[in-house]
Amino acid sequence: MKDYGYYQSPIGLIEIIADDKIISLGFVTEIVDDNLINPNNLVINQCLMQLDQYFKQELTTFNLPLNIKGTPFQELVWKQASKIPYGKTITYQELAQKINKPTAVRAVGSALGKNRLAIFIPCHRVVASNNKIINYFWGKERKLFLQRLEKIVT
Repeated sequence: MKDYGYYQSPIGLIEIIADDKIISLGFVTEIVDDNLINPNNLVINQCLMQLDQYFKQELTTFNLPLNIKGTPFQELVWKQASKIPYGKTITYQELAQKINKPTAVRAVGSALGKNRLAIFIPCHRVVASNNKIINYFWGKERKLFLQRLEKIVT
């Protein structure tokens, strides 16, 4: 059974869906149904605590069980994106090279756009080669906020 939790971040309401792992984490405009919130889900409670620490700049690495589901290519991209350290960026081209698919820059961008574990799989740390903010699923303003939070200068 899926449980829901919500975190009010400085950049909007974050919805957490979990069972014994985090299934998705993303920005929403409202709470879907209060009856779905389970205050006893330990994974969600741990997630809420870690998100709070992250936004207070007290946490740079998350330690949560994630349910990462996608195509093999998407999972490869997400796994590599998860290795980008806090406060650092790489380009879409560099990410494509790291997965040994140097011509798959657009496919890398597409895979990142399907990431449903915002912040935990840090797509906000992937930038264009000219450092312009392009196509962030959760909105360019949020990507910029997260980069500033992590003191990433682009």
